[in-house]
Amino acid sequence: MNRLYEGFVAVPVIDACSRRGLFSALSDRSWTAADLAQHVEANEGRLSIALRLLDGLGWVEADGEGAYRLSETGAALAQQIPEDLPAMLQALPAAFEGEWAPFEPWLDRCAARWSTNGEPHPLSDLLDGVVLVPILAGFARALGGEVTEERVKSSGFPSNRSFDELLSTRGWSGPTSKSKSAFTEILQAAGPLEELVGYWPLLRQVERLLFANTGSRSDAVDGLSAGLRYRGAAAAGTPSAFRSYCSEMAELLVAYFEQPADRGATDPHRRHRRR
Repeated sequence: MNRLYEGFVAVPVIDACSRRGLFSALSDRSWTAADLAQHVEANEGRLSIALRLLDGLGWVEADGEGAYRLSETGAALAQQIPEDLPAMLQALPAAFEGEWAPFEPWLDRCAARWSTNGEPHPLSDLLDGVVLVPILAGFARALGGEVTEERVKSSGFPSNRSFDELLSTRGWSGPTSKSKSAFTEILQAAGPLEELVGYWPLLRQVERLLFANTGSRSDAVDGLSAGLRYRGAAAAGTPSAFRSYCSEMAELLVAYFEQPADRGATDPHRRHRRR
């Protein structure tokens, strides 16, 4: 599950960095976050967070002086980013609400492990996260937070050939399995997923947030506010009060991340680099 979480967050960042030439710049030389931000016209504080995310994934390496360079792993993987990744990120909705059509083309790709030559794509685990996290979160939400084998079997989830094939290829038995299914166990572990998908409005415009000349501060506030509203809708009081609260919270968070990198725009969820 952790790899799905990572993919859901990391893939939009990877896509934005690729399209804005970040990996190309990092392959030529080492850069401090400040110099790189100036070179690619990015917001330094937000770019620093993206660089630490990439460092945690092993795509970049940081030296003792705070400079970053593309790692050998990152150099290889940056060449494998699917050309239609931007189209996928724009097409996928924030959550699965029982309509399979927006997901179906990408579920077929997931089932085939994103292969183009018979071998699993090297980014398949990360790419899976963008497609599967919203679906699994939608299933868990439909069960009202009470995920048991009996409720999964009687849930009446809509059938879908592509999703059934995906379950089969991953060794997950489906919702109608007669025995304790890996699918049920996954849903039982999917508690954080609904909270995570609340960030999708923000992640979809991550390029605007990272790169100074592709958006504005209001874009960041609007995107974050939409995400907060999605995440907290079930616990909301009056709709107008809740919208006001989300807008104020978004203003505070965006102001925080606009600080220079050495004044607090740190990443509290930084992971250790994968070895």
